[in-house]
Amino acid sequence: MMTGSPPFTAENRKKTIDKILKCKLNLPPYLTIDARDLIKKLLKKNPAQRLGSSKADCADIQKHPFFKHINWDDLLNKRVEPPYKPQLHSDEDVSQFDTRFTRQTPVDSPDDTSLSHSAELAFAGFTYVAPSVLESLKEGFSFEPRTRPVRRHNSSPRTPIR
Repeated sequence: MMTGSPPFTAENRKKTIDKILKCKLNLPPYLTIDARDLIKKLLKKNPAQRLGSSKADCADIQKHPFFKHINWDDLLNKRVEPPYKPQLHSDEDVSQFDTRFTRQTPVDSPDDTSLSHSAELAFAGFTYVAPSVLESLKEGFSFEPRTRPVRRHNSSPRTPIR
């Protein structure tokens, strides 16, 4: 996140992993000494040697000089003003995101957990639709009653909508 790109890249996953395991970490010269030191310590090849891997856990990371200006108690208690507050027009405003992402069709993450039969029954018939989707549907729909011609399907007539 500090550089805008991952530390190791290649044309495929296997080659990227090879670079991670075998290549030296090269960092851009514009990073501060503390930033460079933090990244190097977080990306040690041996996981047991990485900053934050000791019994002190994240306390080691919090004590690193890169974070010397952070008051962790204030941050935890939400008393720190963000350096930038974007002006949003609604809760679903995505104007601050790159359009190459916002124009993509969302793909649901696969859910490989299964609910018990009783848990499934507890949620039977429930769905969630974001309010913005409902609003856009309303804009394009007329709620006036309509009729449609009777169509035959497998030799049985359908009842017209009235």
